[in-house]
Amino acid sequence: MAEVTFEMLARRIAKRMRNLDPKSVRFREALTSVGMLVTNEAKINATRRGIIDTGSLRRAINFELIAGVGKKSGVIISPFGIRYAAMHEFGGPFTKLMRKAMFASLREAGKLNRVPTRKGIIVGNTFRARPYLGPALKTNTDRIIKIFQTAISQSISDP
Repeated sequence: MAEVTFEMLARRIAKRMRNLDPKSVRFREALTSVGMLVTNEAKINATRRGIIDTGSLRRAINFELIAGVGKKSGVIISPFGIRYAAMHEFGGPFTKLMRKAMFASLREAGKLNRVPTRKGIIVGNTFRARPYLGPALKTNTDRIIKIFQTAISQSISDP
């Protein structure tokens, strides 16, 4: 019967741990799955919360992998290029300049009769928060953990 030494076991574990490297294919696949999951949920949330008028925000919600950049790895989920996205997510003060720009864009689009204050979006001088990204992450936390647990267990079990 062959004897397993500590050194042999350490080498086997080290070899399997390389599969957990943030630059590995399995890790990138897990990050991609998480990005797709949260992106799709955020798009659904944006539609449900009445944020969608032209669809620009929903179309802009996407993800980008940052696997192996320095020592950090992860996924960025964002409505890339949409300046007003943070206002929808977090709310904030509604300035005169913003009001003027909103009415100008509504007038230009021929929708001046559809003022957003009707839905209670603007309360006084405050733009009410209608989060779509935060809830997408929160509702999928268990699924995200499961995705990474599966990736780690598959990496460890692979020879």
